[in-house]
Amino acid sequence: MVERNVEMLRATADAIQTHPSRYEQGTWQRVEECGTVGCVAGHAAWQAGWTQSSDLDSFMVRRDGNKGRSRDVSVVAREVLGLTQTEAQALFAGGWQPRGYDIDKHGRRALANRVAKALRGLADGASIAEVSNP
Repeated sequence: MVERNVEMLRATADAIQTHPSRYEQGTWQRVEECGTVGCVAGHAAWQAGWTQSSDLDSFMVRRDGNKGRSRDVSVVAREVLGLTQTEAQALFAGGWQPRGYDIDKHGRRALANRVAKALRGLADGASIAEVSNP
């Protein structure tokens, strides 16, 4: 059985909530003026010390600079957060939205706050269905 990494779920929630302009579920990593923008998986990998591989079009991340072995960001994030395959597939999907978020009514800060709330809910034992929009 997979054990959720409560500390990393909360650290990822904090990072997204602290820098809402750096959260975008539709991309795992993109560099902009505000810094690196990414999804839940990207933020989880960064919190654990992983960085993007040298190929900017890749979904691969490395640890220990370019000397480390490249791994898929979604696999790294699933392991870092302690999620099941099913939970990771739902949470890392480009169209995933946290429960209670309405794209037509809420802005980026509200989205980041709800994502953070969802991650903290997972840390507290909620199911992926309980923290996701249906």
